[in-house]
Formats: sequence, structure tokens, C-alpha cells
Amino acid sequence: MVLKVWRSVKFDERTSFLEISSCQESLSLNELTKTFPGGAYTTFRTYAGRRFCSLDKQILRLEHSASLAGCRITLKGDEIRSILHKVVKDLSGENELRFRIFVDLEKVLGTIYVMVECLETPTAEDYRLGVKLITCSMTRNNPKAKLTQFITRADKIRQSMPEDIHEAVMVNDRGHILEGLSSNFFAIINEVLLTDEEKVLSGITRELVIECANQAGYEIRHDPVFVSDLARIDEAFITSASRGVLPVRMVDNQTIGEGVPGKITRNLSVLYQAYILENLEEI
Repeated sequence: MVLKVWRSVKFDERTSFLEISSCQESLSLNELTKTFPGGAYTTFRTYAGRRFCSLDKQILRLEHSASLAGCRITLKGDEIRSILHKVVKDLSGENELRFRIFVDLEKVLGTIYVMVECLETPTAEDYRLGVKLITCSMTRNNPKAKLTQFITRADKIRQSMPEDIHEAVMVNDRGHILEGLSSNFFAIINEVLLTDEEKVLSGITRELVIECANQAGYEIRHDPVFVSDLARIDEAFITSASRGVLPVRMVDNQTIGEGVPGKITRNLSVLYQAYILENLEEI
């Protein structure tokens, strides 16, 4: 649940952040985000208590999402780093943190909100055995933009998901598996990685995993997988900041491969974790 929230305030040419909530114990990040005007957002986590990875990419994605929504904004990385430094200093402890930066694009253009909650990750068993997914008929209205309007649509599906289902993956009217509600989807067939490019959000974790796969010499095709191809998939996994590389053992009622995480998925998980550790930055 959300621990604290800050809102940007302009003083002359400088932006400061004002704490507007000391605790929102009854709300998750998604629930709180839905109470604000529409806008662009990005979500990321801490590592080793006070460190971040690819923060510049997070800021650029916010600007790009806003641009795709028709709003030109420029964010100052040093000001965002300043508030993040304060947060991790005040809240540092045993728990890693999950941040969301949201930019208002409807009411007060360019106002920045910073929200934080304790990070929740999949269990060790989820990584060891793989998780179960379901498919849903849905697409993003603006695939490359991370906009808050999508959260409301996605939450309606989450609320109807069975308890043993970890994530829902979206399928378009052509039967293409696109991405998860809060993740990107990869399939492996005959040792070739397949992931859609054109009609999915370009997740930062997805981008890093693709980089790791390229460096390891794996073949990657930026093509979607058809739902009708599920029986042919040897391995599958989903990616996101809070999940890293999370193996998938079943989609709908179809077992993926041998029903356990495959060697390529396991290797990419190791490579991704190594990349993160090598590229952490202190705020």
C-alpha cells in the first residue's frame, strides 16, 4: 500500500516537491493513481535499499508517453533524483521500494506526482516452478504510451482473475499474444525468442532482457505469437521491473513446453540479474 505521495510545486524556475500524504494504507499504487487526472506514468523499484537501475530511461519514457498523448513536457532529471534521494533516505529499511512517477496531462499540465510503496515480488516458488497466465481480448489504445487510462481497464480484468492466475496477457482480434496487463511477454520456439514489437509497450525491463539475449547470441524475432501456437511453445516468460524474468508454465489450459522453466529462460534470468547488479546507480 502507498506509503507517501509528493506533488511538484514551481518556485521561480525551480521545482520543489511538497508531501501531500503521509500514508495511504488503504490504497495501492493503482488505486491511488486512478484518483488523479489522466496522465503519463512509469513504475520502477529500488535495489540494495537505495539504488536504482536505468533511471534515465524511466524519465525519457515519461516524456515520450506524454508526447504520444499530444503533450510536450521536459522533465529535469536532477530534480527527480533529488526527491528520490530524500525518499530512500527517509524510508530506507529492510524492504525494497516501488516507485511511481506520474505526470498530469489533463488538469495542471506537467505537475509531477511521486508515489512510493513497499515492493512486492513473486515468490521463490513462482520462479522455480513458473506461473500460470490467462488470455484476454484487449489492446492498448496507444500501444507505445504508458498512460493512466489503461490502469482502469486493466484493473477490471484483474478483479475477475482466479486466485491461481498470476497475470493476464492481451490478445488482439488477429489472435496475436501481445503483452501482459503489467508485463511484456516472450515465447521461445526452437530456441528463437519471439516478442511483439509494433503493438506493445516498449518495457524497460523488456529492453534490457533483449540486450542480454543479444549479447548471449540468442536469435530474437520481433513477431507476435498466435494463441493457436501455444502448444508449439517450448518456453515462455514475462518481464517487468518487479518481476525481472518470470517463467510461465501455463497459458489458459495449455501447458508450456515441459511445464517447468526452460534453460533459455533460466539463463536469461541469470544474465538479467547480473546486468542489474553491474548497472546500479546510487541516488
